[in-house]
Order: sequence, then C-alpha cells, then structure tokens
Amino acid sequence: MADIINDILTRTQAGGTALLPSGEFEGPIYITKPLRLVGNNTTVWTRRGSVIEVTCAGAVLENVRAEITESDFTTAAILARYGAIIKDVEVFGAVQGFGMEDRPFRFPRLIELGSFAAEVKNTYCIRVNMPTEADIICNTAGLSFSPSHLDAGDNEIKITAENFSVGSILYAEVLIKTMFTRRVYVSGRAKNDTEPADGKLLYEYYKAIDEPSDVISAVTSAPIRETPRADLRKGQRLTLQPYVGSSFDIRCSHSTPGMEIDPYVFLLDDDGRAFGYKGMVFFGNDSTENGSVRYHAEDGHISMDMDKIDYRVKRVIVTYSIYEDLTGLGFSQVRSPRVSLEAEGNERVTYSMYNIGNAPTVLALEFYKYNDEWRVYAAGMGYNDGMASLCNRFGISVID
Repeated sequence: MADIINDILTRTQAGGTALLPSGEFEGPIYITKPLRLVGNNTTVWTRRGSVIEVTCAGAVLENVRAEITESDFTTAAILARYGAIIKDVEVFGAVQGFGMEDRPFRFPRLIELGSFAAEVKNTYCIRVNMPTEADIICNTAGLSFSPSHLDAGDNEIKITAENFSVGSILYAEVLIKTMFTRRVYVSGRAKNDTEPADGKLLYEYYKAIDEPSDVISAVTSAPIRETPRADLRKGQRLTLQPYVGSSFDIRCSHSTPGMEIDPYVFLLDDDGRAFGYKGMVFFGNDSTENGSVRYHAEDGHISMDMDKIDYRVKRVIVTYSIYEDLTGLGFSQVRSPRVSLEAEGNERVTYSMYNIGNAPTVLALEFYKYNDEWRVYAAGMGYNDGMASLCNRFGISVID
C-alpha cells in the first residue's frame, strides 16, 4: 500500500533518511521535502501514471524499483519537478526531470530469438536509438552483446547465442544502465534441426526510421474531422491546413493547482521585429486591428484566423509565461504542460511541452509560411529572463 511508504516519508524529517521495507507496494508516492529514500529490495508500482513524484529540491532516491504495470516505456514512472540524485534505481517506464534521460527509451522490453541452432554460434542484430550513453550488462553464459557500451543516438548491436545444448531454454535478464537501470529479457530455445542465425535482424528503431523528417506532411485532402489528430514532439513541423484549416483556437493546459500561465502572441516581420505594441496580443491588448489574433479573457485561450493575417507578417510566435506574482517558479514545476489547436469543436493538434527546464517563460509554437502555406513548429524553448527578454528580442521595449 502506498499509505505505508507515504507515512514513512511523512514521519521522516527534512534532511533525514526514509528506510523502506522490502516487498512490493502500490503507489504513487510523493517526496515533498529533502530526504534520502532508501529501498531494501523495494518495488513501488502503479497501473498507470507516475509512481514516484519529487516536488522539492534535495531529494535522493536509492536502491528502489519504480514500475508501471499496465503501460510501457513512454509513460513517466519517476517525475521530478526539481533535480534529484539517483543511486541504483531501476525503472520500468519513462522519467521526467532528468535532462537527456527524459527522451524516449525504446530498447525492446523482450528480445525473442525463437528457435536457434544448438551447439554452434548464432548471431542477431538489433538497431536502437538511445537517449543517452548506456552500458549493457549480461551475465548469462553463452549470451553476449557487442558493443556493451552504447552511445547516445543510433546504435547497431550484435547479439550472440552460442554453444547451447539441444533443448536448452534461454531466458535471460539483461540490464541496460544509464543514470537509471532498465531490465530487458531475452528468450529462445536451442534445437538441432535449425540453421544457425547469421546476423538476423530482430528489432529496428533508429531515429531515422521513427522520425524520417522533422516535417509531418498530410497526404489527404479529406475534411478536417476525418484527418487523424497530430501529436507533435519538440522540433517537429506540421502543415496546418489539413488539420485545422485556417481558423482555430489555441489552448494551454496543465494540472498544477494554483499555477497561472498567460499567453503572449507576437506577430513578426521579415526582420523578426513586432509591429510595435499592436504586434503583441495578450491580456493588455486583446486583439489585432483586424481580429486575426484574439485573446479571450474568459478562459485565456487564443483564437487565430490565418486568412486575416497581415501580408507583412512572416511569423507568429505563441509564448506562455508564469504569472509575474509567482516569482521564482518555472516550467519544471508545471505538471503536464500542454498546448492544443482546436478546430470545428475538436482537438486536432497537441504538443506536450517537456524538457523546457525551469524557465518562467517558454516559446511554445511558431507559425510561419512555407511555399505559400502556413506551418506550425513545436519550439518548446525556455527563457530564463522571462517575458521582458522576449519582448526586447522582438523589438518591444520593456521598462522594469
């Protein structure tokens, strides 16, 4: 039960050590003060959603396993809103708040060799894209991985299974170690009537295959409601027309209580300069002169009509900034920040803003014209100096 561990955390003083019992406990658990959480063959799990959430600075996680049982590597099992020190922590699921570790981890959970030739050498190949450097640890006799050290980016890995006797069943646990430890499994069966495998490709997940381009192109002119929804990742670009047409709403959502985030929209010329004060739409100037961009005070969303955008406007920048009275807060403390484009009453494009850092202001989306069509770019760039820095960058003077 999560109550057992959360009770231990509650009773542990700031700066102290929370010693966990051995066994499996259903989460989630929350670390709200600086302390060491030390497991003893301890597993904390949830079916879905984060297993461990760190909402303070100065936390240390040590010798514990966090596992999501009904999801996959893409859901964050450990979510740190502040930096945390990690020592011998195993995770099944993604992580958030740990820099490059936050990127997708797509090493296969299970590597199935199937039937392979007994008594001889069998070689296989997998191709993976790693978010960061990693070491492969395999202690099963007759099974090896080469190279055993992986670089960040694309890697081709040779797997060798050799000298297994007839009828042997292979079931091995292999550890992939970055800052965290992840466990994968290898299975197969040695047979005497099977040809030796020679470089057989078992799995391929190169970045070049998963993301063949940073531009998502629509291949259909179907009505908007029939075009599949697009989920953007940071750095991707999308042609707007098939998804939202020319008129749509932009909304920013999150799940952090008490957090107020305001939108600011800049309309820029060829030189990247705003058209004076009227080139910025926000709560203090709720519309362009022709209504092409509007701020709606009732709920803070933005509406845009690209057909009405002044021909001199080459880029439209949508930014979000934490309300200035919440001094010292940044986007690393905003839970699940997300921007969506809505058309015809439906959510058509989404962008979940991860890896922004603790900046109080983020340049979320950039709209620009390419070959006479409007596109959107998922920028996700944080600005530590806040909104004043962006205003000055775009030619709008701000006096503190």
